Amino acid sequence: MKTIPPRRILAAILLLALLLTALPIGVLAAELSFTDVPKNEWYYEDVRLAVEGGLVNGKSPTIYAPNDNVTYAETVKLAACIHKLTDTGSTEFAAGTVWYQPYVDYARSKQIISKDYDWNTAATRAHFMDIFSRAISSNPTLKGTKPLDAINTVEDGAIPDVPMTHPQAGSIYKLYRAGVVQGSDKQYSCKPNTNIRRSEVAAILTRMVYADKRLSFTVGDANALRITKQPQNVSGKATNTLKLSVEAAGGKTPYTYRWQVMDEKGSWTWISDEKNASFGGHKADTFWATGAYLTKASEKSWKFHCVVTDADGRSVTSEAAGMTLEASALKIITHPQDSTVSIDATGYVSYKVEAAGGKTPYTYRWQRRTADTDWSDLSKTPRSAVEQTINNVDAQVLRISPGVFSSLAERGYAFRCVVTDADGNSVTSNSAAFFVKTEELRITMQPMPVEAAPLDIAEFRTSVAGGRPPYRYQWEVSDDTMGWTWIDTLQDTSMYYDDAKGLLQVEISGYEWRDHVRYRCVVFDADGRSIQTQPVEISEKITQPASTASLKLSTQQTQVKAENGTVVEFFVTVSGGKAPYQYEWTRASIPENGGYLRFFTIDDEDHAGQKTNELSIRVGSEPYYYRCVVTDAEGTSAEMTFTLEIKPKRAMPNRWGSS
Repeated sequence: MKTIPPRRILAAILLLALLLTALPIGVLAAELSFTDVPKNEWYYEDVRLAVEGGLVNGKSPTIYAPNDNVTYAETVKLAACIHKLTDTGSTEFAAGTVWYQPYVDYARSKQIISKDYDWNTAATRAHFMDIFSRAISSNPTLKGTKPLDAINTVEDGAIPDVPMTHPQAGSIYKLYRAGVVQGSDKQYSCKPNTNIRRSEVAAILTRMVYADKRLSFTVGDANALRITKQPQNVSGKATNTLKLSVEAAGGKTPYTYRWQVMDEKGSWTWISDEKNASFGGHKADTFWATGAYLTKASEKSWKFHCVVTDADGRSVTSEAAGMTLEASALKIITHPQDSTVSIDATGYVSYKVEAAGGKTPYTYRWQRRTADTDWSDLSKTPRSAVEQTINNVDAQVLRISPGVFSSLAERGYAFRCVVTDADGNSVTSNSAAFFVKTEELRITMQPMPVEAAPLDIAEFRTSVAGGRPPYRYQWEVSDDTMGWTWIDTLQDTSMYYDDAKGLLQVEISGYEWRDHVRYRCVVFDADGRSIQTQPVEISEKITQPASTASLKLSTQQTQVKAENGTVVEFFVTVSGGKAPYQYEWTRASIPENGGYLRFFTIDDEDHAGQKTNELSIRVGSEPYYYRCVVTDAEGTSAEMTFTLEIKPKRAMPNRWGSS
């Protein structure tokens, strides 16, 4: 046991002056100057020793106020100071914004308390004793102080107003058996629900610190079965084997031992008899467990006690003791990974970090770096429009909304996370980059050759996918008079195209087939990549007399598969019959099991061009059949049916999908 010089002890004890004191300690006196502490009171000697030892002070040079109550805040400060003094020889605490908070934090860290109290209200005897039952460690270093081991026989249930079912029974009986308290009358009554007074506090402090001042007495049968050595809290690494031991006396030997564990609901349950290499001794005086047992989710509290039974069937229960695994160093166990997404992806991109060790809970602080800037914290108040799409900057999973993927990739964004534990220790994850995957630019619909007559309007269509939108369509023309050099069709007023659409319209003059004119489209994406369609020609359409030419309809495709929310177009090209032509578009739901088709007039806002040769459709969630009926000037009709199918949206990779 470490020996601390008496002067140092006194100096340390003087620091215990809590809010019980109103004035600084003066000269140590042989006799008290307090007029309200008569020599014939039971607590006179305890107050004198406590004042001389610097444990308490009066409220004035002549007033001690022995009958004043003590608050919970004062109680926890006294307990924290005594524990630190007897354990380390020091009573120094940092100042807190709330004066008692440093003592509360210390008491919680040393398992002196496990909950909050109404700190400014008067403490009850039961709660005061409960807190003080843990205010001396199992191995105090202060000279003259001993653990709160039992020196008295106090039979279970012998305290008349504290049955063993009382919430604080274990703590109250511990202080009785250690000789710190002995009750308030000849029956050793505790009066647990009354408030603790300054006179009683002086006595308790003296007996806590000075083991030779503790009281000896017996309550109940002197040979009653009793715990003589309580199990003590232990801690160790996950690779250690931790042990709890108990000793008993009295009653009739032999004894049997059964250990219990506290479950997550705070109830005591018997440790099972299963054969398990991770624990043992649950029916002996020493119980042991390894880290493998203590990390089981069902025993997060790791508190145990032992029920000792003698040969006559009488039982006593030890105090609860804890097994605690020392926290390993804080470390990152899952680093965020690089993300590679499609340019037109519609799902979230996520970066996730996982930590272990240290003290929970953790806090998370995500940082970003670009090609031009060093690491800096991401803010909940974004500094740019791009970063407004970056969410959860203080959570375990960082999420990026779609719409800015190309901008993030172009600027070289990378991300990492700083994880901090409850003790202020921090670790930083590896960085994770952001990449955009660009699909190869490709033609999805080639223009088709067209038959036309002079003054007709011939149409060519094309479409692309891949690359990076938006796309620019450039239609070009060439013929044998130009040596097959391709030129932009915008130079020819007889042709029209919109560079944002894959459509070319040509007003037919007749030279198209005479000079073997060819047409093609060069499509550019936003990154300047290009692809060209196959060349196509216009051939002469031989027009039959109106009375003999039959009405014919043609198109480039009759079946389209598209995603919900996109826009598609169906069109028909008419030949034969007699102009002008009338167009009527209708649609029908696709029946299940080959049911009957019923076509209805189209009159909603998702369609346009119902009376023209081109129908525009905003795709919904349902597939349909579409029918175009064309009637010429002589009443001859022809029809063509189209099919619209719904294409499921592409599944996003798990790494950047919603989490």
